[in-house]
Amino acid sequence: MATQIFRTESSSKTTTIPTRLDNKSGKRIVLWKDIQQYFKHADGVLNNGEAVVFLTNENFEYLDPLRIAHHPGVVLVIRGPEHEVTESIKTGPASQTGTTTVKDAMNELFERLQVEMNKNKALEEQMLRTQQSIETKQDETQQRLVEMRQQIEQIENKQQGSTEMQKQALDRLAVIQNRIHALITQTNELHEHPLPRLFIVLPKAIRGRDKTRKAQADQFQVYFLCECGAYTISENGTNSPTIHLSNHEGYDLEKPTEFFEKYGTYVLALMYMIKHGVKVGDVVVPSLADLATVGGLDAGQKQPDHLKNIGSLVDDSITFLQSQKYDNIPEGGESMELAITRALEGGVDLQHLGSFLKAKSEHALGNLHRVITNEGHVKYMCDEHCRHT
Repeated sequence: MATQIFRTESSSKTTTIPTRLDNKSGKRIVLWKDIQQYFKHADGVLNNGEAVVFLTNENFEYLDPLRIAHHPGVVLVIRGPEHEVTESIKTGPASQTGTTTVKDAMNELFERLQVEMNKNKALEEQMLRTQQSIETKQDETQQRLVEMRQQIEQIENKQQGSTEMQKQALDRLAVIQNRIHALITQTNELHEHPLPRLFIVLPKAIRGRDKTRKAQADQFQVYFLCECGAYTISENGTNSPTIHLSNHEGYDLEKPTEFFEKYGTYVLALMYMIKHGVKVGDVVVPSLADLATVGGLDAGQKQPDHLKNIGSLVDDSITFLQSQKYDNIPEGGESMELAITRALEGGVDLQHLGSFLKAKSEHALGNLHRVITNEGHVKYMCDEHCRHT
């Protein structure tokens, strides 16, 4: 057991008092009441002439009970009158001080070591508990991650199924919309195009004595065009993608002046289209050099003589229309095609076209028949192309 050695100021005789272990600080101390038990008149302790003060807390208040720090290997001096100690305290000559001091130091070192070992053991136990808690939380976190992955997979599967169902629904909706659009288009075009929309004017056959006369509005006839397009195929399997004059002798005009006032610009656009060739939408018109004059004629039929020189007839019609100030369309180039497209799509009212035509009692105007395409569009076509549509 660690001890502390004391003597009085007036004597070299020493007294050994046992120390105590402070559990809170882990250090050895000597209680003041233990000192007073052996030195009843003690009023202080000196170490090499300096006062040994009582220990205090963090507020510098004396600890209760009063105590001083252990000074191993040091003989502390009791200040005050010498008093006889009790027989229970071992005394000895100063010569024994060295041996006692070494033992006290070793005992104190061992006790401190024991305290540190206890602290380390407690720390190890706390670290072990912390590690176990961390491992438990890691396991829980891992389990939650697995559950979250499963939930995400389920959500993705549901989304994929929902996307597929939406795609199918959109496909069905598109089909329905296309059918409705075709029906609406068909209904609108049946109303908007009760008559063929493509027609030109050509001069009538001129008698010899009239060749020098200036062209007049009543000297022209209306000829309708077959609206065959790239969707028609001939019997031999080849495409027939061009429009042509219908198999008809043409119509004289009622009120020709009013006719040209109403349709002059529109007809001029079509005349340019016939002369130069153009593609407007799915309607392809060859140039005049490649134009089939009359379509659908039997091999034994003869075309009208005055139509054999159709090139000059088209030029005469264009010259007349230009002279009537209907020429607001540039002739030739991309600008002509754009202007023709605008003219054809410009909302020309063709519902009253029949009122300007003479001898129109036949069932099919211009020997053309109304055909409705798969897209709901209305076309007017000759007998041959109707058979192959």
